[in-house]
Amino acid sequence: MSALRRSPIWPLRYAALLEEAPIRVLLTADDPELGRHIAATLRAGGAEVIEAGAAPLDRAASAARTQAPDARPDILVAAPRTLDPTRIAELAAARREGFAAPVVLVISSGSPRAQLDAYRAGAEVVLGGPLDLEEVLFTVRGLVPEKG
Repeated sequence: MSALRRSPIWPLRYAALLEEAPIRVLLTADDPELGRHIAATLRAGGAEVIEAGAAPLDRAASAARTQAPDARPDILVAAPRTLDPTRIAELAAARREGFAAPVVLVISSGSPRAQLDAYRAGAEVVLGGPLDLEEVLFTVRGLVPEKG
């Protein structure tokens, strides 16, 4: 994803957010570079990021559910290379197993049908390209209730 957009003063916009209790984000990304960019943006916005690499969504969600309640993620952000039936099935399995935190999918490709299937499987938001890192941060902030 070479279409990463970021304002030169973007960290300054988030100074007020750092005063709140951090949102705990579980991040999976098939592309390590993209994962680093998303993680850096979320951290600059005051989030605590738990990076799970390219873990399948259902396995990452299952591992998160076994954490102590105060260590569980508030939200799952997943950035698969493609939104294919395998990823949608992983999301559906995570929901069936009781993973209740909001899910944001950040995709670079995927048909409108696949996006619809992702919503049906339990995604709250599907963000398509070109990727705007600030949009990911503000989507996460909008989906997780204030922590204080």
